[in-house]
Amino acid sequence: MMQFFRSIAKPLILVTAIAFFIWLVYDLSGLSGGGGLLTKTSVGKVNGTSVERRAYEAQAQQAIEARQRQSGASLSLDEVAEVRNQVWEQDIRDIIFRAEYRKHGLRVTSDEVAEAIRNSPLNEIAQDPQFQTDGKFDLAKYQRWLSSANGQALIPMLEDRYEE
Repeated sequence: MMQFFRSIAKPLILVTAIAFFIWLVYDLSGLSGGGGLLTKTSVGKVNGTSVERRAYEAQAQQAIEARQRQSGASLSLDEVAEVRNQVWEQDIRDIIFRAEYRKHGLRVTSDEVAEAIRNSPLNEIAQDPQFQTDGKFDLAKYQRWLSSANGQALIPMLEDRYEE
């Protein structure tokens, strides 16, 4: 009897391991229809609109780096969590506002975007030391930079950000 169990133990373990591996790949990849761990690309949904993981992580990282530059020191875990929560709340507000804009047919014109780019820089740009004079944002420096080759190269990206 023991000889029989010993003789089938290796094939039985092999079949069990292969079946487990197939199940693991099938279930975690999302092929089973359950969403899957490996295919999860969003961190949440707001009014049916997904917040993509990569975009959220990039925004959170930028906000963390900006806060660290501003404070001049590394952030504690609580401060990092606070910044990540602020980014999440901002994403929620943005989605809700975009839905309301569409609902009411509000659109921004290209002239309005150009005016905003010229006179109202993004926060991360306003905090950039190259646009500072005596510790304060210098609009003239920013406008000179916008007319330079470097600034001109970034205008399409700025237009996209301002349209949002």
